[in-house]
Amino acid sequence: MLRISTSKVWFVIHVLIPLLPFVGTGLLRLIVCQTWSSEPFSTSELAISLALLSIFVNQSLVMSKHAMGSSEDAQTRRALAYAWVFIGALFFVFFALIVAFQTAVVELGASVLGSPLLVFKVIAWILAFPVVYGAIRMQKAFKLRATI
Repeated sequence: MLRISTSKVWFVIHVLIPLLPFVGTGLLRLIVCQTWSSEPFSTSELAISLALLSIFVNQSLVMSKHAMGSSEDAQTRRALAYAWVFIGALFFVFFALIVAFQTAVVELGASVLGSPLLVFKVIAWILAFPVVYGAIRMQKAFKLRATI
């Protein structure tokens, strides 16, 4: 019988699945366009994927059962859950701004918005790695389990 640890299942459900659209469409564009650059990987898809990942981590923290947890542990979980909601909201805002600026630049020719668009894209890419790492640390620190 195949035994899969709950931490691996949690990682697949809460980290890999939210990032799947970003990675999948990026790889598909990479294959179709046959260009080796970061261009096929859409920053707006990255932002929305990270927003979903953050909300999943938040829900995992909120719904986790903590046996014999102290009041301090419960307060820490609650504070971290609020932090992950804030991170999720931040990435939803990044998604909206990137899409709006991208549309304005491409469709309306508003090249003035090119610089703010680039700033939001760079911020989303820079924050992507700490967010994924933080999600993995949350799972390990609080022994979060996947609930289906």
